[in-house]
Amino acid sequence: MAHAAQFLKLVNEAKKKIKETNVADVKRRSDGGEKFLLVDVREDNEWAKGHLPGAIHMGRGIIERDIEQRVPDTNTKLVLYCGGGFRSALVADNLQKMGYNNVESMDGGWKGWPSLTVRCPTSWTTPQRRAADPGWRKPRAESRLRRKGRRRVPLRYHDPAAGKCHGQKCNEKMFELLHSLTHQYP
Repeated sequence: MAHAAQFLKLVNEAKKKIKETNVADVKRRSDGGEKFLLVDVREDNEWAKGHLPGAIHMGRGIIERDIEQRVPDTNTKLVLYCGGGFRSALVADNLQKMGYNNVESMDGGWKGWPSLTVRCPTSWTTPQRRAADPGWRKPRAESRLRRKGRRRVPLRYHDPAAGKCHGQKCNEKMFELLHSLTHQYP
C-alpha cells in the first residue's frame, strides 16, 4: 500500500524528534534480558490477528488517553511498534510531548518480525495444542460440526481441573497459554 505524501511528511518530521530502533536490536535486547515494555499501537483488528510475544495493546487512537493509567511512570522504557514503523513513530512523538522520555519506535514493526508472531488459537493444529497443554481436548460439538462441514468453530480450552469448558474465559486462558509457548511453534 502506497502511503499519502502528507502522511509521509508527518512521519518524517516525527522521526527527526524520536529515538528509533529496529527489529534485530529489539530482539537482541529482549533475548539479553533487558526490561522494557513492548507496546503494539495497531488497530484492534490487527492485534486480534496476531502480535509479538509479551506486547501490550494500546491502539494509536487511544494510547494518548490511556497511557497515564496503564503506564504511570514517565521513565518507563517503552518500545512501540505498528505494522511497519510509521504509526509508532507518530505515537512516540506524541508520548514525548506528554512527558514520556524513554520512548523508542521500532522500525520494521510487525512485518519485520514474522518468525515470532503470536498466532490466534484457531491457527494451531490439534497435535500442537496437545503438546502445549496435555489437558487440552477438542470439544465434541466442534468435532461434529467440522465433520458435517457446517461451519468452523473456534477451539476452546478445557480446564481439566474444572472438567468443563467455560466459554470465553477458557478462550482467554488458551490464548494466554499460547502466548507463553509461541516460540516453540513458529
